[in-house]
Amino acid sequence: QISVFNYRNAPAYADIFPRSSETKPFTQSLGVFGAIAGIVGSIQAMEAIKILIGAEDTLAGHLLLIDMRTYGFRKVKMG
Repeated sequence: QISVFNYRNAPAYADIFPRSSETKPFTQSLGVFGAIAGIVGSIQAMEAIKILIGAEDTLAGHLLLIDMRTYGFRKVKMG
């Protein structure tokens, strides 16, 4: 999942994913695959560049969902 939070009236991370004392971080039980972290990191870097240059088409207000099993990408509007 990738998004841009707190930018141009976009929701904050805590608005979408409230923290619960019962929530166990996903990575603690399964770990992180390096290749997936590289793909997600590259997309996040591109979002940062788009913000720096003032592009209008950022992921602010949207959530990009990636299914690496099927190589599917889906963008959904938050809020």
